Amino acid sequence: LAKIQPIGDRLLVLADAAATETKGGLLLTAQQNERPATGKVVRVGPGKTVPKEDGEEGEVETTPVPYPTGTQVVYFKYAGSDLKDNDGNTYKLLDAEDVLGTYTA
Repeated sequence: LAKIQPIGDRLLVLADAAATETKGGLLLTAQQNERPATGKVVRVGPGKTVPKEDGEEGEVETTPVPYPTGTQVVYFKYAGSDLKDNDGNTYKLLDAEDVLGTYTA
C-alpha cells in the first residue's frame, strides 16, 4: 500500500483492529468481534474539484479534504473499499463524505 495515493476527496484510513476479548477477559469469537468503524487517516487526496461559481466556463477550484493525516475518524460501517497490506493491516479507502466525525484517542 506504500504506492497508493487517494485521488479527489478520498482518504486512506488505517482501520482500528477488532477486539479479541472483552474488558472482563472473555474471549470473543470471530462472529462476536465486530470490526469497529474507526481508524487513523494515513493519506489524503488533493480535494474535490468543482466549477467556480463566478468564474469563466471551464474554471475550477479545489476544496481540500478536511481531515489531515493523523486524524482519528469514525466512518460508516460499510463505507469504502477494504485493502490489506502484507503485514495483515486493514485499510479503508473512503470518500470524505463517509466520515461521520473525528475523535481523540
